[in-house]
Amino acid sequence: MLDERYYMRQEYRSPWQTATVRLLLLNASVYLIQLVLEAFFRNSPANRFVMEQLTLSPYGLFHGKVWQLFTYQFLHGGILHLLLNSWALWIFGREIENDLGPADFLKIYFLGGAVGGLLQGTLGHFIPAHFGGGVVGASGGICSLVAAYCLLYPHQRLTLLVFFILPITLTAKWMLILSFAVNLFGMADGGSGIAYAAHVGGLLFGMAYVHWVIRGSLNIRLPKFDLGRKKPKPVELITVGGFKAQPKTTVGGEPMSEEFISREVDPILDKISAHGIQSLTPREKEILEAARARMSKRP
Repeated sequence: MLDERYYMRQEYRSPWQTATVRLLLLNASVYLIQLVLEAFFRNSPANRFVMEQLTLSPYGLFHGKVWQLFTYQFLHGGILHLLLNSWALWIFGREIENDLGPADFLKIYFLGGAVGGLLQGTLGHFIPAHFGGGVVGASGGICSLVAAYCLLYPHQRLTLLVFFILPITLTAKWMLILSFAVNLFGMADGGSGIAYAAHVGGLLFGMAYVHWVIRGSLNIRLPKFDLGRKKPKPVELITVGGFKAQPKTTVGGEPMSEEFISREVDPILDKISAHGIQSLTPREKEILEAARARMSKRP
C-alpha cells in the first residue's frame, strides 16, 4: 500500500531524532568512557580484560568472540580518529538515511563494519605479520556508507581536502574508484597500523548492498556507474512562524485527487520497487511528497 512505503511514511524530524545523530552521540559517549578508563584504570586488570573482549583481534575472532565484529566499531584509537569518522558519518550517513530510511542506513553501517572486520581478522589470522593486531574504529562501516552513496549518486560532485589543505573536486564514482585504489595499495604495503582490509571489506559490502538489496539485482558483475542518477534536490519547505509547512498538495496545478494518485503515483511506486527510490526524477519525488502530505491530512 501507498502508506506502507518508508518514503511515504517519513515524517519531518529534527536532526536530533535521526539515527545518524544518535549514532554520532553514541560513538562520542563511548570514547569519553574510554578516556575515563584510560585515565583512572589504565593498569587495571579489569580494564584490560574489557578492552580485550571488545577490540577486534584475529585470536578472539577465531576463538568464538564474534561479538567483536560489532563492538570494535564503537571504539576509537584517538580523538582525530573519532573526528574523521564522525565527519564522514555526518556527510554520507544523513543522505543515505534520508533516502533509504534508518533501517537500511544502520544495516549498511553495522554490517559493512562487520564484513570489513571479518576480512581484516581473517587475513590477520593467516598473515599475522601483515594484518595482525587489534582493530578499533568505525572506518569499515564508514567505507560501506561511502560506497553506497557513490553508487546511489555516482554523478554527485564532491570536494576532498588532500592533506587537509588541497581541495580537489571529483564525482562520486571517481571517489569510489580512488578509495579502492588507496586502500588496496595500503593492503599491499602493510605495516602502517591502519586496517586497510577492513576498509576494503566495508566498500565491497556497501556496493553489494545497494546492488543486490536496494536495486534488487542478482547481477554479480561490478556495478555500472551509468545506471545511477544524479542526486535530486530535496523538496523545499516553507518556514512559517518557526514551523515547517507541509509540501503542497497539488503538482503542476493539478489537485491530488484519487484519480490523480492512481494515474501518477502507482507507476512511481512500481518504479521504486523495480529500481529503488534513487531512480526517481525530481518531479516524481515532488508527486510523492504531495501524495504523502495529502495522506497525512486524512482522519
